Amino acid sequence: MGDTGPEQSLDTISAPSISSPSAGITNVTYDNGTIGVTIRFSLAGGAVMPQGSVATADLGEQLTFTNHAANAANFHFFQYSDFDLGDAGGDSVQLLPFNGFMGAYQWDGVNNIRETTVNAPGANHGSVDYFATTFNLLNDGLPTTLNDNAGPVGPADVTWALQWDMTLAANGGTGQVSKDTISAS
Repeated sequence: MGDTGPEQSLDTISAPSISSPSAGITNVTYDNGTIGVTIRFSLAGGAVMPQGSVATADLGEQLTFTNHAANAANFHFFQYSDFDLGDAGGDSVQLLPFNGFMGAYQWDGVNNIRETTVNAPGANHGSVDYFATTFNLLNDGLPTTLNDNAGPVGPADVTWALQWDMTLAANGGTGQVSKDTISAS
């Protein structure tokens, strides 16, 4: 929240409230009366495949941010990703530019994962880098703006992050980010 404080994990807002309204759908809400974040996860998988065949999984995420305060709030949401697709030192990653950054593509030659923002503007900023450069920036107690390095970087132990900047109106103003992650191996 704001432009001067450090980044904080969602679990510092409150303990999670978790519900599963149907198979493959889980809602996780963090809310402290001032700010609320609800994440709706939807998971779909392909059929069980014989060994050596390509298998896929699809994870949808819809994040809704709600400002309960009496004043508008500058809100910055960061997504940090550290996938090890096979061997932690053999991955490459590149951000996908479109209307900001719409996602990332990570691969190791056999396995790949692609995450894209859907039905929402792309992230305002992003960064690909080697572990633990971005992780340390997001945990150093200072405000961070990602450096917009789209890559590619690797093969190595790589990470990527996206940053959405939004102003949430007072008294129930909301913002939303929708993402889709597809993996195949």
